[in-house]
Amino acid sequence: MKKQRIQSLDILRAVALVLICVYHWFSYKGTYIGVVIFFALSGYLVTSGLLSRDFSIFSVISRRLKKIYPSLLIVILASTIALYFVNNGLEMKYKYSALFSVLGLNNIYQIFSKMSYFDNFGIILPLTHIWALSFLIQMYVFFPVLVQGLKKLKLKDYTMGSIFLAISVISGLVMAYIFYATSKSSEGADFSRIYYGTDTRAFSFFCAAGLACFYSRREIKSNVEKKIVYVLGILGIVSIIVFSFGIDYRNALNYYGLMFLVSILFSFSIVLFSKPELKKFDISKYNKILDPVIRLGQHQYQYYLWQ
Repeated sequence: MKKQRIQSLDILRAVALVLICVYHWFSYKGTYIGVVIFFALSGYLVTSGLLSRDFSIFSVISRRLKKIYPSLLIVILASTIALYFVNNGLEMKYKYSALFSVLGLNNIYQIFSKMSYFDNFGIILPLTHIWALSFLIQMYVFFPVLVQGLKKLKLKDYTMGSIFLAISVISGLVMAYIFYATSKSSEGADFSRIYYGTDTRAFSFFCAAGLACFYSRREIKSNVEKKIVYVLGILGIVSIIVFSFGIDYRNALNYYGLMFLVSILFSFSIVLFSKPELKKFDISKYNKILDPVIRLGQHQYQYYLWQ
């Protein structure tokens, strides 16, 4: 049975896409935070799906990759043909970038090649933005294995959620440590290592995965708990707005916990937008106004690839 889409989450996807496009086109302040929205939404929805049923690891991974690779390969092919004719050949950096994009390791390649997301986007390599997709491919392969292992231990959802949140904290600490260690060097902070690292960016995915364990399979009945989720969810939206307009990537607070805090708060926003018992208004009443936004969110993957 096909799971019904949650339109409110499609709106969040659209917001994420717009923020990322604004950063890629204009490098405007903190709009790169849109990637956190993508990672958090993926963490929550993937976890919810895996918890709700028994699954085959191979089938889950295969289904995910079949959704990703056709569009990805077309983009890589189109980029390769265009660059070949524009530059009268292909630079070695691009060849490696394309290869590692296919392998789902683009982010790792960019760390070793020192391609800064903030300084070089759209200038040297047209596939720079594929780093985020590579991160998600790694999660889509690794995470089902982790969940299956925890299920075999017969752990309760709450325990699994606590483990995922612990992983997110470790990831946030790794980001802070690497920023601290590299910022003391003569070359300054290694933003490529900090921004592209699977270990340093995993917290956004695992924060939302942890909350999915707590909330996706149960109804929130306590009025106090509803108020807490509601307040934290609204703060999550506010934090995205404040971050987008006020936090430059060079701000040290970004890597000393601020991005982690935004991830936690926005994960509560996902809970707020996805749980029927928390909804304060009916989106269907505003279909004519919101339909373009919802459609944008539904097709955000293709738009992200081709931007």
